[in-house]
Amino acid sequence: MAAETHGLWSGVLTFGLVSLPVSIISALASTRRPFHLLHKSDHSRVARRMLCPKDGKTVEPEHFLRGFEVAPDRYVVIRDSDIQAIEPNRSKNIEITDFVDLAEIDPLYFDRPYYIIPQQGAEKPYRLLVETLAELKKAGIAEFIMHAQQHLVAIASLDGALCLLRLHFQQSIVDAKELAPAQQADAADEKVIRQVIEKMTSKFDPEKFRDVYQEQVERLIAQKKKKHQTVTVPKTAGEEEPAEGGEGGEDLISALEESLAKARRKSA
Repeated sequence: MAAETHGLWSGVLTFGLVSLPVSIISALASTRRPFHLLHKSDHSRVARRMLCPKDGKTVEPEHFLRGFEVAPDRYVVIRDSDIQAIEPNRSKNIEITDFVDLAEIDPLYFDRPYYIIPQQGAEKPYRLLVETLAELKKAGIAEFIMHAQQHLVAIASLDGALCLLRLHFQQSIVDAKELAPAQQADAADEKVIRQVIEKMTSKFDPEKFRDVYQEQVERLIAQKKKKHQTVTVPKTAGEEEPAEGGEGGEDLISALEESLAKARRKSA
């Protein structure tokens, strides 16, 4: 499946005295269909409203505040100005500070993949970097700011392109040693399980595995559409954000952040 072609970030990839103008695109395509919540009686899309539990009235986005709970029923209020004062500026460069063996990076640190593509005129040095990283089996380590967030990344060669692998920071990783049982394995059992694993060992082939549930959802939607089992959603006045259900729905914090952003745009 093709990746999204619109750039998420554009700037310069640098290491040493080398500078490559590049763009970042997603390496993942969205395959999950979000379900929308409809009113059973008239099929209108259900809108999300924020209510004050004290008086039951709707709270408009311009009246929202962020609160961080520091004790039961005690919150520190974080205002937009507080966030803006510490919000990092977008990076113009991705500066590789280290090269490491790609195999040394524990998969536990991998978060999300992207592709780095060259801008016009950078194709030749881009190809040189791709081939050299592949030959040496190395990855470049860098930090940069995208979408007002700091990211730790590894840049490696993948099938003739540069792959940017977003990494988790160390402080977000749970130490597996805390979960490992203290009991020692029996030598005889160890031998048996080794034989089972060796017998089942093969090369990883991702094409063997399919998102069966999503394929069934797609078939169900197509069947109902073919049989004209559709309803018309009436247009309604108002700016309330329609609510979504199932796996495509946003969590409350994301909804609040988006509402705050909309309010700021209106007041600008």
